[in-house]
Amino acid sequence: MLRTRILSTLVAAPILAWLIWYGSWPFLILISAGILLCLFELYNMPKVKGLRILRITGMVCSVLLALCAYWGNVYYLSILLTASILLLLAMQLFGKRPLETITNLSYTILGLIYVGWLLSHQLLLRRAVFGGEYILLLFWITWLGDIGAYTFGTTLGKHKLIPRVSPNKSIEGAIGGLLFSIASGLLAYLLLEKSPFLGRWLSSPGLSLVHYFILGLILGVVGQFGDLCESLLKRGAEIKDAGGIIPGHGGLLDVMDSLLFTSPVMYYYIIHVVGRLRFF
Repeated sequence: MLRTRILSTLVAAPILAWLIWYGSWPFLILISAGILLCLFELYNMPKVKGLRILRITGMVCSVLLALCAYWGNVYYLSILLTASILLLLAMQLFGKRPLETITNLSYTILGLIYVGWLLSHQLLLRRAVFGGEYILLLFWITWLGDIGAYTFGTTLGKHKLIPRVSPNKSIEGAIGGLLFSIASGLLAYLLLEKSPFLGRWLSSPGLSLVHYFILGLILGVVGQFGDLCESLLKRGAEIKDAGGIIPGHGGLLDVMDSLLFTSPVMYYYIIHVVGRLRFF
C-alpha cells in the first residue's frame, strides 16, 4: 500500500509541478478537470446515486466558477456563485418529487461550494504576484502534512482521534501531520528565501520566517480538518474510498480533501495578511 502510494506520487508530482509553474490555460484545465472528477465522485457516492441531483448543472456551474477565478474577477465570482444557487433553487420547481427537494438541492449545492468554490481559490492564488511559488508552497505543506499524519499514524498511532468519523485516524497521526507541516514550511523558507538552488526556476516571495512558520501551522491544522470532513462524508455514504482512480490513494477526492480546505485559507492569508496588513 505504502509503496503504491509512493510510486503514484513520484509519477504525478513532476507533471503537477510543471503545470503549476507554467500556469495559464494548462493550470486552468488541471483545476477544471479536478473539479469535475471530484464532483463525479461526490455525486456518485452510493447513498447519493438514487437521488435526483442536478449533477450536470452543478458541474457546469462549478467549472464556470473556475473560469471566473482564472480571469481573476472576485466580484463576478461572487455574483456567479449567487446566480448558481438561485438557478439550482429555481430548477427544483420543475421536479416531480417535491418531498425530495431539500435532500436533492442540499447535495447539489454541497458539491458546488465544497468542490467548485473552494478549489477555485487555487486559480485566484495563481494570479497573485509569485502565484506559482505560492501554489507550490501550498501543495508542499499540505501534502507533506498528509505524509506525516499517515506515517506517524501507521507506526505510532494508539489513541483514536475521532473514531465515530474516522476509526483509523489517531492523535499521534494528527500531531505528526502538524509537525511535518510546520517543518515543511520552515524548509521551504530555506529553499525559497535562503538558497540559490531554486533561483533558476522559482522566485523568492520575500516572506519572513514567521510567515512560513504560520503558514505551516495554519495549513497543518486546516488540512487535517479537511481530511476529517471528507472522512465524515464517506462515513455517511458507508464507503472507504471516494473512488479508485489513483493507485494507493483511492479517489481524487481522497487526495484533494486537505487541499479543499487549505487552498482558500492560503489565498486569504497571502492576499490579506501578507499583501495588506504586512505584520511581519
